[in-house]
Amino acid sequence: MHGGDAMTTQAARKTPFHLLVVMGSSGPSGGELFLDDGVEVEMGAEGGKWTLVKFSAGLGVKSMTITSSVVNGEFASNQKWIIEKITILGLTTAVKMHEFTVETSAGARKGDVCNIMSRNDEKGRFVVTEISILKLPIGHNFKIELHFQRV
Repeated sequence: MHGGDAMTTQAARKTPFHLLVVMGSSGPSGGELFLDDGVEVEMGAEGGKWTLVKFSAGLGVKSMTITSSVVNGEFASNQKWIIEKITILGLTTAVKMHEFTVETSAGARKGDVCNIMSRNDEKGRFVVTEISILKLPIGHNFKIELHFQRV
């Protein structure tokens, strides 16, 4: 394809991000996101037009924690990139979500229960949970604590 790729990339950069967290039975999960301007040749140059975000997720008895650790966050902040929604896969069907808190450098806030939607997967093995309307700036560290009840 020619011409269409640049347009798709530009459109993607203006679209809010959606984070997918997949929990396994073997412990915490994690991943990384590297964002740049698509022009600079040297990836990760100090002070360059790039941001690296490391995500991690861990599961406790009655809660789950999702965190981000940001390197060179100024670039992503200037672009006003945000995470709008987080989808979590792999929690057992024996849990019911009831609240969450979000901590950022701007402070802490409680999440509205109406922003959490949970449903069983098609085979009934695990819960698919979506947290929406987050508006988390990608250029800043965050910590989300999701509280649930065992049923």
